[in-house]
Amino acid sequence: MDPVKKKYKQALKISEIADYLQDLEDCSEEDLNDIEVAILPPDEVDEVTDIEEGPGDDMGVIPVSDVAGQVEFSCTIDNVDEDHPTESTSRTSKTVSWRKCNPVYSEIQPESNSAKECLSNMITNLDGKSAVEIFETILCDEVLEYTVHETVTYAKHYKNDLNFKLTINELKVFIGILFFSSYHHLPQSKLYWCRDEDVHIPFVERAMSRNRFDKIKSYLHFNDNSRIDNTDKAFKIRPFIDKANESFRKFGIFESKLAVDEMIVKYFDHHGIKQFIKGKPVRFGYKLWALCGVSGYCYNFSLYTGKETQSFAGTADGLGSRVVKKLLAVCMDPSAHEVYFDNFFSSVQLLIDLKS
Repeated sequence: MDPVKKKYKQALKISEIADYLQDLEDCSEEDLNDIEVAILPPDEVDEVTDIEEGPGDDMGVIPVSDVAGQVEFSCTIDNVDEDHPTESTSRTSKTVSWRKCNPVYSEIQPESNSAKECLSNMITNLDGKSAVEIFETILCDEVLEYTVHETVTYAKHYKNDLNFKLTINELKVFIGILFFSSYHHLPQSKLYWCRDEDVHIPFVERAMSRNRFDKIKSYLHFNDNSRIDNTDKAFKIRPFIDKANESFRKFGIFESKLAVDEMIVKYFDHHGIKQFIKGKPVRFGYKLWALCGVSGYCYNFSLYTGKETQSFAGTADGLGSRVVKKLLAVCMDPSAHEVYFDNFFSSVQLLIDLKS
């Protein structure tokens, strides 16, 4: 190969390009004329970039941001010598060719086995249990006892029903009927106790009477109304959300890959925190921020109640950054997890904070 041509094919290093540009710093913008940048096609037809590579049956227009060829840039510099004010120097050029290189990663944290240990402990604790027993492990008696206490308190102090009593087993039956009605839909709730042949459901009628179901539904409470927090629009269910999150994390976070995203709980009635999101499959409802694993299991969630003015007044973080940091606060070993989220939550400062 011709040695001149070989030098032409060789890619310039960053230091060589910097040295060439350093020679032009002494020239003002008025002295530089006819600046040209040309991207030359490759000599061999089989040279393609990573962006140009793709399936052969793709007939669309592929955007190309680099070319597997050479880059040539040139300019004419006016001679500012007083003896020859009208003369110009000859055109000088440098040729740069792109070359592929492997990415360089730095400060990669070593993987931790804490997630695998949590998974092993969970399998040991739940081995041999039925689906109902596993659900009762998550919705533990502590949550049910708290719900029973607040419901009875509301019935006696605010509805003046001094004879109202509620047990944990009766509350479980009530929750079971709610779950059943979520996938066996009827136009009205009272039809689950109707004896017509087309809607009759005997086991619901045997489990609980309709009047008892309606009374528990009207008295159901999760917080004492005497402890109203005017700064929290969801104060009535805030204790239940906190206890539910504690139950979800009972066995630890047993998955290494986590994702932060939003989800909607369908709701069409009137409420101050109901959201409308155009273009979504469920447009009306309550918005939840959720931290979930690849299996779909939810480890932590937060109810969106609108703009927060007091809790984060002194921080510069946006909504997305605050949500990610709040949900990930439950991770005891950050090096054991990989976190994924879309561009709504992304920011440079958030990535810096998560890296540290």
